[in-house]
Amino acid sequence: MSIEPERLIYAGEEIRDRSGRAFLPEGNSPVYKQSRIPEREHTRTDMHALKEFYTSWNDSLQLISFYRGVYLSPSLSLGALNELSCGLSWLPVYLRLRASDPIGTNTLPVSVLDTARASAGVLSATQNMLLDDVSPTTDVSAHQLYVYANGRNVERTNLFVNQGKISCPAPEKTVVQVVDAMLHSPQAEAASQSVTDWSEVITEQDIAPSLLFGCLYMDLQTKYAIYKKKKSKITKRRLENQLDKLRQQILPVLGYTEAA
Repeated sequence: MSIEPERLIYAGEEIRDRSGRAFLPEGNSPVYKQSRIPEREHTRTDMHALKEFYTSWNDSLQLISFYRGVYLSPSLSLGALNELSCGLSWLPVYLRLRASDPIGTNTLPVSVLDTARASAGVLSATQNMLLDDVSPTTDVSAHQLYVYANGRNVERTNLFVNQGKISCPAPEKTVVQVVDAMLHSPQAEAASQSVTDWSEVITEQDIAPSLLFGCLYMDLQTKYAIYKKKKSKITKRRLENQLDKLRQQILPVLGYTEAA
């Protein structure tokens, strides 16, 4: 039993949460309004998405704390924060593709989708900082990361805004709270898992493989995006080999023993 290469690449398109929202943003039909957030006033944003996030706020923070608890350091470095945000960003895909008890097409817990979306924003900032030659061992604060992502970076690019001038609806206070939850060891009461909408689909045994899966899958998606743009046969062949190696690394992480 295994996963076909094409399905591995496009698995995100299969996923919707229990409320019907698509994992990939283009699968939804948001209603945009003008953003009022400083440095993002020239953009449009989906305020309804922010309201949805607040409804799952407690469960999302508990999920972040649940994952953060595996790190022994009281405060994460930039590299560790990048790993954590990567794992949480692609957690819906891991849950859908894992060999043991994969979730159904429309059964992703609402808070897992919201956590993945919030983590993707953090991941964009951490990856850009690493590309700017900031050492992965560097200690960063939530405020520093927010300021960087909001336009105070080498490229003077607001990472909360996409190419279509659509921006993240989360204000600074919300972003900082999420990043702080990722950076710092959870309090005892936060670390203890209570009943959440994700309790029945995620256990401690999922944490390590899903973190590794997130990092490998991010690399796979990045290389595949480059592959689609290249025209040189030699370059495409080299990328095909790299993609194949990544697939062979990903399959056992998901619990599969045979290659497709």
